[in-house]
Amino acid sequence: MINVFHLQAQSTIYVDKNNNSEGIKEVTLIIDRGGANEQRIVQTSQTNENPSPGNVPVEIESILLENGERIFATSRFPVVKSANTLLGSDLSPADVRVIKYNHTERSQHISHANNLQNFLRAMEEVVSVPDLRSYWDISPTPIFEENNAFVDIIYPNQIPSSGYMLISERNGNSGMDLLPLDADGNVIQNASLVTVMPEYTWNTGVNHQIDLPEQKQWLTIINAGIFNTTTPIHGFRVFDIMEADGKFVFFAREVSAVPDNAGPVFGFSGGNNIINIFDNDELDGRPLDPEDIELVVFDIEGSLASGFIILNQDPNSQGFGNVSVAAGTPAGVYTFEYEITDKLDGRKDRTTVTIRVTDPVDPEFEDCRGSDFLACNGNEFSYGSIFLSDQTGNKIEGESCEFGTSSEVYISVAFNSAFENTRFETRLLADLYIGQSNTPVKISAFLGTLDAGVQESVIRVISEKFIWNCGDELSLKNVLLLWRAEDDLTDAATCEDYNSEFTECSEAINIQTPTVDNESCIDAARISGKVIHEITGEPISGVPVLLISQGGKDDLVYVAVTASDGRYIFDEIVFGEYLVQVNEANLNAVKGLFASGESSFTVVVDACINQVEDFNYGPSNDLYLGGIVWYDANGNGVQDEWYDANDDGKVTLNDPTKGAIDINEWEWFDLNGDGRYDGPENFGELNIAGFGNAKSTNIKVVGPNGFERGSYIGKTGYWSELIEQSDAFGEYSAQLIMDRNLNDQASAKGESGLIKTLPNLRTEFLDSNIRFAIECGLTTPEFVERTLSRSKTRHNDLHFGIRCHEGFVEIIANDDDLGEHFISYVGPLGNILENDLLNGKPVTPDLVDFEFTELDGLIGLSIEENGDLSLLIPEINAPRTYTLRYTLREVGYPDNFDEATVTLILVSDNIDLAIEKTSNGAEIYEGDEFEYTLTISNLGDTGATNVEIVDVLPPGLSYVSTVSFSSDNSIDLQTNVTGNSITYFIPRFNAGVVLTISVVVTADALNGTNSLTITNQATVSAAEEDINPANNSATDVNVINPFFIPNVITPNGDNKNDRFEIKGIGKFATNDIVIFNRYGDHVFQIENYDNNWDAPGQVAGTYYYIFRGSDRAGRMHEFKGWVQIIKD
Repeated sequence: MINVFHLQAQSTIYVDKNNNSEGIKEVTLIIDRGGANEQRIVQTSQTNENPSPGNVPVEIESILLENGERIFATSRFPVVKSANTLLGSDLSPADVRVIKYNHTERSQHISHANNLQNFLRAMEEVVSVPDLRSYWDISPTPIFEENNAFVDIIYPNQIPSSGYMLISERNGNSGMDLLPLDADGNVIQNASLVTVMPEYTWNTGVNHQIDLPEQKQWLTIINAGIFNTTTPIHGFRVFDIMEADGKFVFFAREVSAVPDNAGPVFGFSGGNNIINIFDNDELDGRPLDPEDIELVVFDIEGSLASGFIILNQDPNSQGFGNVSVAAGTPAGVYTFEYEITDKLDGRKDRTTVTIRVTDPVDPEFEDCRGSDFLACNGNEFSYGSIFLSDQTGNKIEGESCEFGTSSEVYISVAFNSAFENTRFETRLLADLYIGQSNTPVKISAFLGTLDAGVQESVIRVISEKFIWNCGDELSLKNVLLLWRAEDDLTDAATCEDYNSEFTECSEAINIQTPTVDNESCIDAARISGKVIHEITGEPISGVPVLLISQGGKDDLVYVAVTASDGRYIFDEIVFGEYLVQVNEANLNAVKGLFASGESSFTVVVDACINQVEDFNYGPSNDLYLGGIVWYDANGNGVQDEWYDANDDGKVTLNDPTKGAIDINEWEWFDLNGDGRYDGPENFGELNIAGFGNAKSTNIKVVGPNGFERGSYIGKTGYWSELIEQSDAFGEYSAQLIMDRNLNDQASAKGESGLIKTLPNLRTEFLDSNIRFAIECGLTTPEFVERTLSRSKTRHNDLHFGIRCHEGFVEIIANDDDLGEHFISYVGPLGNILENDLLNGKPVTPDLVDFEFTELDGLIGLSIEENGDLSLLIPEINAPRTYTLRYTLREVGYPDNFDEATVTLILVSDNIDLAIEKTSNGAEIYEGDEFEYTLTISNLGDTGATNVEIVDVLPPGLSYVSTVSFSSDNSIDLQTNVTGNSITYFIPRFNAGVVLTISVVVTADALNGTNSLTITNQATVSAAEEDINPANNSATDVNVINPFFIPNVITPNGDNKNDRFEIKGIGKFATNDIVIFNRYGDHVFQIENYDNNWDAPGQVAGTYYYIFRGSDRAGRMHEFKGWVQIIKD
């Protein structure tokens, strides 16, 4: 079945016990929480034993995952809406129900039928609480035959993407599809569809007391982020697959800080207490009580410092955690981070708060600057000056010529004394221009109050971020200052309404910023800042800082070392995008100092600016692992190389006082002034031929309690990982994982010629599917292990050496044969990448890209990124051979490619319906009732549709009834009888199905005493072409014998001629018989004789009878005769 809702998903994620689910190590159950039988059961393995007693709730308290994380169940109460129009009808009342733990009779189950609201409210009560004995139940029902959508479940709070979701299913043998919904209950476009397959992970042994008690509740756990969407998820649309019975329970980590999103908030008026950051946070599976935690806020982007976003950080106030937006806040996205720490044991979690603010310009004021209704008055007010502001909104005054960026300016306005006593409301509009630009800077707000009688009123002009240069002229052009003197004008006044009001217009206000002589800037800029000790506030000298260009084909890297004032400076910076990053190796390993905030930032330089950013470092109680990755030219596994930048064979000391240098000129910085570069106290001073990779994590750190992280290797080869002590002491291992990105960096380092390496070979005229490459590998162990303990909390010697050699990389796309399929087929066809090769090894989707260049007219083909092909639509393509073509390219090397074909044969559906008919050898007399048996089979490989079975009864027979049995319960047999013609209709008849039809008929009375031969033929047909029409009809021949009274019976118990059986007695509507002996004594007499007299108690001899029968026309017929009784 294809459901239209599924077409909105970008991909399908299949979940079973081995794929996309979380491994379960332990399940803790609470029996009868708060009741007389309360107990806790810890399951360390699966079980089939039902907890006792059976009539109380069994709740999941927590689950220990195989990754070592313990998660706690939560209770949520959603709004449940019907997604299927047949729910609430009178259809199948016993097949869609809600079952609760205390139901002792089936009549208590809450059915959907005729009371949809009652059913939905019951769903809301049970669907997301952790009681395994309360759930929804679906049995086989036609409700889901045309549309398998079941219900929409919408939760008031966002489902935490960092949490987990449990699906329970009775007996674990049914599946379901889940599509995520947004806060409004709409399906989230392009999110993944999650299909839960009937292979669940854990059998709890829990069952209901009366609802199929032999079926246990099975569990599967998925990560809530599985739906692959950044849109907040508030619920799911559930699609039934194979009569799923179950529920959803959400689990939180022990300490869970959930991301908060609010807005859009109207910036002009702002908003108070728009959210509380703690509302959706959880502690040990329960809603967070702020009294149990400590709060730390990280205002990385300055959202709180600007004063626009206000967070109540007072733990003693009632509004602790409330977030407000100040009136007049400029439009934009404001973020800050916070961390909550459990006061009891120090467990932590950190998350982000995002507030979206819309345009704060007052929407009630129409821009009237181009209106003919307005006349400008003159000399009513004067402009003082325009001031720049820095990024935090402070005025930049005095004679200075720094480069910089701003997002607002100030303008001072003064009125003459004529307006001192006038009540009025003011509005200001203008366009802001910077320097010689002809494009105005976008203004989002004018903030401030214009008051008559005040010598100078200051207006803040909030704008988008702009860059200013020495001597730039700031201009406000197309200025309109408007006020009104009357109170009866509405706020939504039009330009015509303002005609009688006071207005002032100005073409331009030009104020020159102060300049300093002999200072100029042409296509260059400065980036500077300090490295500061977080606790003492003192500068830290001898710290290398890197400037790394971004976005270009080749990175340009410069290194500067902080001076005695802690300052680093990069001068004469050409325009472009840069990453500024502290080289922390010496700071971490030698000084024991770690970043208290960010250790890098990105800046875009496209004008003369002075970008100033400081870095704060201080001590840390966290555990520390670190090391280097270097080019091991001699391959001995020992770090005894250095980068000989000037190729003189000597370690050259660089002078940091001469300013920043190209990193390729760096050999040795004497950071501590001891005149040495060897020893642990000089770690990070020498250029050890290190290299890194910013595109992917290449260091995998694994430790106790399921600890696992990926670390980036820095530009100079240094890597590090800080580990909170709460993650425990113990054994840790670091693994270097090679990938193409790191391989390229290693080969580039080796090719420098300043470190020993293989010859730089090149080969011309290679085929298109072969490229030259330098392959690199480890000269040290892949895994390095260290122990972290209270006595040893830091290691900086987890080093990895790499050396390269030359080679070729060949890509091979092999042709694929997807086989032969019927045109009605829907499902997977195969994977085109399974037989393709890269460098002699099977390809994986992360190593190659592919594109189909020819589909040969094939319609309804699904192409997945991993190479899986499927047909989605049946019977839309013509039967023939389809030849598709695709191109396979190596990721990162599009010129290394190969092509292949994909062959698919579609053939017409071939059905083979067969019919058999028999009267089972019955001996038939007129008036007898007997059966014909029709056996219809689908012997083909595909299902048949619109199947019609026609049985025309010959003269002499009358139809009575039909009884049928099928090997497929879905067979829908429809019967139509017209005269002696019986037609059976079946909408769909699947392959391999056998249908048996028993047709009950009666033999009509004969005209005369002669027998009648009856020939009965039945046929079967379908909408499809039958490959064997010879078995589409069947014939049965039999004889209707005339009325006959026997004259001898032998009642000896051998079941042969034991009774006085009158053949054809059924031709009479009523009858009676009298039997008497030769003395005239009546020995038997009865009305409506049914052929059962066997002369009980009578001696052998001759007996006489009088049989009278009334035909269906009411005429009476009398028969007299004798019968000889023979007994042993």
